[in-house]
Amino acid sequence: MAGGSRYKLYLTDKALLFGYIVIDNPTNRTFEDFKVMLVSGEVNFYAPPQVVMEMIYATAEKTAAGISEPPQKIEAFYLYNLGMLNVNPFEKKMIPYITQETSFERECLYESYPYGGSNELYEIISFKTEKVLPAGIVEVYKEMNDTTVLIGEQKIDHAAKGGILRLKLGRDVDLKGKTEILEQRREGDSTYYKVRITIENFGDGTKEVIIRHYKWGGRTLSFTVEPINETARYVEFKITVNPREKKEIVFDYRV
Repeated sequence: MAGGSRYKLYLTDKALLFGYIVIDNPTNRTFEDFKVMLVSGEVNFYAPPQVVMEMIYATAEKTAAGISEPPQKIEAFYLYNLGMLNVNPFEKKMIPYITQETSFERECLYESYPYGGSNELYEIISFKTEKVLPAGIVEVYKEMNDTTVLIGEQKIDHAAKGGILRLKLGRDVDLKGKTEILEQRREGDSTYYKVRITIENFGDGTKEVIIRHYKWGGRTLSFTVEPINETARYVEFKITVNPREKKEIVFDYRV
């Protein structure tokens, strides 16, 4: 038996998200009345992981089954208890467990790295998550000429409730981005970086751009534009770039 999370996102004037658990039985064995649980988190980081799994099983036994049940938080994990299921030999089933309808923003995303260089910018949509979303694959659909068309899919990591989920739709050919490492030096057990990122708009429309720089640890020290989000992995800035305009931000951090 194998399983995982998969999502279908439909874009109209709002974003309609459906989440499914995919159960795949590649064997000739029938599984009857077995309990389906989805654990969102990295259980293998715990030593031994059996300790966490015992807590998960104990919680699942006490939790009423049903799609409407909210996920249960256990340590750093979330448990979805999806009830009982029968799976026939060589059968694949999709079990719905998340539905969300929300407004979204269209923006552009530039991803930057500590080694510098130029990278493409992508048109993205951004929306706030109403529930915990386990890691999985998101299929993005859009209405075109009265037909629902799959326009792409991408992998997402575990997303926290109330966080911002950003999904790429395609490359934006009107924008150009560049990352320059102005200074890099060792300071004892850490490394200091000073970075300049430039975004240039060659098109005729104003663009809202999210700049995401992967710093892989540490925290920003100073900046010319206030970050909108910072994690251990990356820091994000947001700027507005008018037609035929070039904008830059400069910041530094130590890791």
